[in-house]
Amino acid sequence: MVPSANNHSLYNRSEIPPADRYYIAFSGGSDSTALLHALAQETCLKDKLTAIHVNHNINPHAKNWAQWCADLCYQLKIPLITKSVDLPNHSEASCRQARLNIFKEILKPQDVLITAHHLNDQIETVLFRFFRGT
Repeated sequence: MVPSANNHSLYNRSEIPPADRYYIAFSGGSDSTALLHALAQETCLKDKLTAIHVNHNINPHAKNWAQWCADLCYQLKIPLITKSVDLPNHSEASCRQARLNIFKEILKPQDVLITAHHLNDQIETVLFRFFRGT
């Protein structure tokens, strides 16, 4: 476990099930970057770890962001799969579905996908649902 600034661990190793391969959904944001660093330090996981970056092609700097992810994975010696998607629209649901489709394409039943979310992600989701009335 890696301690965070507020003395909570970034993850609990005992909660990560055994698997043939571990994939991390790597957006390049602060939450997935912190988790990637932490997992790269775990010798029992590192040899089975691969990062997946999905380029939604929405932000004008998306290619630079994907390159930053590639550079970091290279430094950490973590393989990276980068997929670029064309979306029917730029909605959050469209982006999420594109990511899920890619994860389904790559992962096998004996693999584990690890995602990172910070507390504000949950608060943001609740607020979006509140404003939409869902």
